Amino acid sequence: MSDVSYDMPSTPVPDRAPPSSEVEQLTQRIVRAIEQARDTLLERMLHAGLSPHDGWRIKEELRHTLDGTEWILSPIHLRELPPRLEERVRIDAEGRLVSDGAA
Repeated sequence: MSDVSYDMPSTPVPDRAPPSSEVEQLTQRIVRAIEQARDTLLERMLHAGLSPHDGWRIKEELRHTLDGTEWILSPIHLRELPPRLEERVRIDAEGRLVSDGAA
């Protein structure tokens, strides 16, 4: 038994083109939206009495759907049930920032 892949010439991997300024701008908008959602959720958690000192943390979940991708940030605790509190950041299927905010 032989592996013919050893006999085949290797094809070099092409260099990646640097990201366009449009992609970089979109990336920065998404990063800012996620940071804003995290800050907003932390503020809402503190207002509800859910402090990091008491063991509350922010859980980040990434979901891929037919409509795009969304980050869902919500409170989590090892021993207590979390309240229905969350922030979302959505990216559509074309990669554009759709919305962010409380759900």
